[in-house]
Amino acid sequence: MKRKSNSAADSGLLSLELGVKPEKWDPFHRPIELDISDSNQALILKATHPNAISAAFIEWYTSQTKAHFFEWLEGHSICTLTKYLDANTPSPSPSPFEFGCVQYGSRSGVREVSLKNGCLYARPFKENSLELVLNTNGYSKNMPGEAYVWLKSGELLIHPHYVGTFHHSSFDNGGKVRCAGTIDVKNGIIERLDNSSGHYRPSTRHFLTFLKILNEKKVLNPTADVRTHDLYGVDPKDDCQRIGLNPAAFLEQATKKSLTSYSVTGLANPFYKG
Repeated sequence: MKRKSNSAADSGLLSLELGVKPEKWDPFHRPIELDISDSNQALILKATHPNAISAAFIEWYTSQTKAHFFEWLEGHSICTLTKYLDANTPSPSPSPFEFGCVQYGSRSGVREVSLKNGCLYARPFKENSLELVLNTNGYSKNMPGEAYVWLKSGELLIHPHYVGTFHHSSFDNGGKVRCAGTIDVKNGIIERLDNSSGHYRPSTRHFLTFLKILNEKKVLNPTADVRTHDLYGVDPKDDCQRIGLNPAAFLEQATKKSLTSYSVTGLANPFYKG
């Protein structure tokens, strides 16, 4: 189960973090998210969210059974539980964590973003409908805006982030991306931008690569809130330690820390070439 982390790989492309790999492997029981750490050569698993399938995965791992996880799961109460099917047994509706299913590859509600003349536009992904000046909706990770991913091929996609239903991994079936996080846009101009993605955990270098393109194309409000988890060396899982800066101040700090962006060449569909 071990592999190099995204940061250790020093690549401009990001793969899913190890703890959310099971979400990609199993289309039916997708809400599996685990924090995985090493201690005395042993893996320590902790459920990121209190959902039944994550608890079952930990139970299977710690049991040291030789049975494949999904074979073992067939006899588990998650698969045999019938309380919600028995009409004579009054009970509450199942929680989204208990029987939820994370969308993978669904285009429903996904918008593709393009950049033209210093303004961001969007339209439904893979549709030839009219592009409209972009305004993001709702909240993502308790902040105004939506989740975004910058795909390996260069497209920029956005969609509201819903825990247990639509994650950063949902956009492209858990495929590799160049950056991911949350974004808030008003009238085509970015008001807030970060690299907050627990599924991909992009470094500041990945974020910087994305930010520099946006800055060069002048689609960032000079007073926009720009933040990343590791510019000051904080834990990437601790959103509370993120420090917001305006774009110019953020780029200045990145320069002082000798951070460089990744090379971006050969993109099939760069969102900024419209």
